[in-house]
Amino acid sequence: VNLGMLFDSWPGLANHSNVLVLLLLVHLGNAFWEARWGRSGSRGRWLESSNPLCIGALGLVYFFAGVHKMNTGFLDPATSCTRTFLERPIRRYGLPMSWGDYVPDSLVVVGSCVVIVVELCSGVLLFRRRWSWAAVPLALSLHFYLSPIGFYDFSGIATSILFLVLAEDLRAGG
Repeated sequence: VNLGMLFDSWPGLANHSNVLVLLLLVHLGNAFWEARWGRSGSRGRWLESSNPLCIGALGLVYFFAGVHKMNTGFLDPATSCTRTFLERPIRRYGLPMSWGDYVPDSLVVVGSCVVIVVELCSGVLLFRRRWSWAAVPLALSLHFYLSPIGFYDFSGIATSILFLVLAEDLRAGG
């Protein structure tokens, strides 16, 4: 891995790439920590002890993806990719559009707002253990829509980590 190239292209990486890089760093750092300073009984459990860190990494990616969308033209119907993501399943599956050949601007703005709210709320909720369970259905609702239209890579990673949230809650007795 050429780290210089990675850091030069970091601002342009997609969400799934950011999550993978963060998870790689979390796992490597946690494995080193456990091998060096871990208790003798926990040395083989470094992967399990990475769960909260993975959940936190996903929370960071969600939150900053929402902030990024607010700072770019995501809410502008003329530049937002939301129109494409709303039209893609309609055209792919041959569903009729009662409003004409394109998605109306008002629907694009509402869809964009929903995505931003889901990402910001999911990011914040994942950082509070008591509230993290609420992020699971919220974020999964977004990924269940995005997966069939081509965002299966990030959705697969995020869904796996969201199931870690449920595993951590069950382990804690919640």
